[in-house]
Amino acid sequence: MVVDTLYFDADTLARRVLGEAVPVTDEVSAAMRIWRVPSVRRWAESIRAEFEGSIRPVSRLEEMPYLSRLVEFRRSWRFWLGEEHPGVSIPWRRYEVDAWTGDVRVWDPRTDTWQAVPVRLRQAG
Repeated sequence: MVVDTLYFDADTLARRVLGEAVPVTDEVSAAMRIWRVPSVRRWAESIRAEFEGSIRPVSRLEEMPYLSRLVEFRRSWRFWLGEEHPGVSIPWRRYEVDAWTGDVRVWDPRTDTWQAVPVRLRQAG
């Protein structure tokens, strides 16, 4: 059973509830936020099950943020997610993680905008 919940420790949850930002300062942390999104997990599991390991779900960093509060021009980690076939990669979706707040968004090509990924927060334990 897949539950649409991201689990955070009590400190992180408290900061989110109080409106404080939860910065994401490295590529691995940003990618992990995306791979924890329930729809991404379900997609990755379906690729692994359908192709039995011959095709893999992958993510690639497209863009890094300027990690300065003075520059608001680029403040997100942007990733491309897709399927890695022998000799070729096929795109699935693009995601970004706000470096200052940790919010995850998905690119919607129909509206040409980044859409918030709805996630219900719950304390682990």
